[in-house]
Amino acid sequence: MKILLKNTLLQIVAIVVATSWLTACQLTTNESNNSKTSSSTQVLSHFSPRAENQYLTQEQAFQRSKRVSKINYQLNFKLTGEESFSANSTINFDLSDNKYPLTLDLNQAQIISLVINGEQITKEKLKNSYNGWFITLPAQQLKKGENTITVDFTRKHSTNGEGLHRFKDPVDGKVYLYSHFEPAAAQQMFALFDQPDLKATYELTVSAPKNWTVFSATRETKTIPQGDFTLWHFPKSLTLSPYNFSMHAGPYTMWQDNSGKYPLRLFARQSVADQITPKHWFTYTKQGFEFFDEYFGINYPFIKYDQVLVPDFLYGAMENSAAVTFAEKSFLTNGEMSQSRRQRLASVIMHEMAHQWFGNLATMKWWNGLWLNESFAAFMATLATNEATEFNNAWRSFYALW
Repeated sequence: MKILLKNTLLQIVAIVVATSWLTACQLTTNESNNSKTSSSTQVLSHFSPRAENQYLTQEQAFQRSKRVSKINYQLNFKLTGEESFSANSTINFDLSDNKYPLTLDLNQAQIISLVINGEQITKEKLKNSYNGWFITLPAQQLKKGENTITVDFTRKHSTNGEGLHRFKDPVDGKVYLYSHFEPAAAQQMFALFDQPDLKATYELTVSAPKNWTVFSATRETKTIPQGDFTLWHFPKSLTLSPYNFSMHAGPYTMWQDNSGKYPLRLFARQSVADQITPKHWFTYTKQGFEFFDEYFGINYPFIKYDQVLVPDFLYGAMENSAAVTFAEKSFLTNGEMSQSRRQRLASVIMHEMAHQWFGNLATMKWWNGLWLNESFAAFMATLATNEATEFNNAWRSFYALW
């Protein structure tokens, strides 16, 4: 059976590789963005201004990705638990030409200041440059080569499950934040080039109430007490698509397990902590890492692994790099979890873990490639659940779904 599954997987991988060539899936090095010559000229010869609406088209996204590369975001947030937050985004990037304007995505924010390559933009020019969905950077203020844009702004927390979502627990009144960015919702939290093929590195600083925990794609390097608040510093991440980055904050209950290959943490609201069985989460997670590291032949690259159960979540789970979110309603229990529910938990953990390689390391160029991303993760989740856990009938469940 294992040999048969390996052969089947090899066939699927062959299809995946062929499809990745056709759709130009990108690795974390973002190497394809570094060659900007003839292809850039060809695209820009058909350059057209971006439509004044919320949605970036595939054509406009590809025009932008031909011009922009080597992106780094330096993000600073001030979180208080109130309905709004304040933030600063510094975007460093290379530009292949400065013949045309460039747009930067930022959804429904109140911009306090905008600095383009050291030049403060006047309030009048800013009013004309920002339409509530994106900022238009004038061509004459851009440079061929290295550019730096800094945006200071405030924004209300999202309550729709996207961006930086805020939830006030009706049980105890405590406030919890979590982010969700797929598809193209990072712009509801910070200023950026919000498309999957424009990968970047992220550096993060967060001021949050002193009784909160903040976690993201990397483990914090230091925390500095500042009265009623704590300043959290996170080092530069590996190169990630915007939708794979995340930040979560609040007075979460935390469990830890350092007995495996990678340090593991599990988070949940305090009011539901007694409805969670951490041993199941840590067991299946460790089994998953042992399986995927060996099977893919590439060790998990993101050093640590956090999982957080959150309320009001739009989907079953989300594969944020090293900080995966799960819809808590699917995994809470007032007693011992049944076998079927444990199998469901194992399968979802494996699904999101598979994405750490296929989705986070290798990423589709545009959102129409999500079918391949999700299909491969569904297959690998079943394979891992069947091979690495107690649920060796996982294929029967898989076939029943289809």
